[in-house]
Amino acid sequence: MTGENKFFKYLKIVIGFLVAILFLLPIFILLMDSFKNQKGILTDVLGWPNPFIFDNYPKAMEKMNFFNSLWNSVWITVVSTALILLFSSMAAWVLVRYKTKISKVMFILFAVALLIPFQCVMLPLMSIMGSKEIFSITFGDATFALNGLNILNPFGLVFTYLGFGCSMAIMLYHGFIKGVPEELEEAAMIDGCSMFKTFWKIVFPL
Repeated sequence: MTGENKFFKYLKIVIGFLVAILFLLPIFILLMDSFKNQKGILTDVLGWPNPFIFDNYPKAMEKMNFFNSLWNSVWITVVSTALILLFSSMAAWVLVRYKTKISKVMFILFAVALLIPFQCVMLPLMSIMGSKEIFSITFGDATFALNGLNILNPFGLVFTYLGFGCSMAIMLYHGFIKGVPEELEEAAMIDGCSMFKTFWKIVFPL
């Protein structure tokens, strides 16, 4: 290794360390401040905790009902992921194998849905999901009301994640299933497998 190559090698290492410190510094400051009282945070954000306050974590866990929130997050994530895998794989298989005008339109709709960032629809979606009534208009004795879904609960969140997660999952499954030989499915059907069995026994395990 020449001297110039060694120089660039060590330069990359130094730059890597500097970038790592830059990214880890906010986490370190946050960790240090978590052991301070309010006065310590306001007077010396970057300083070492003096004294160390260990009561902050138990108090925070108690106030936010941490273990209940953790359980809700875990089961919502597991159920949402399982449903996304199930429905997306079935939808993608049908879109790949049964090419009709409707399937092409559906595929385009799923592709377009990927272009919509969740942040754009997050607030109106939560408003519609959580409200019993969005607005109402009264004409004389008649009242016309637009009702919300009123499903801002764990099951409603699973439903929401399913809707927003399926587009990406269908795109990924679509690309993979196109690489699965159709001969495997044809052989299964010749052996007596139904459409449902062919998917579960052949396509889904792959």
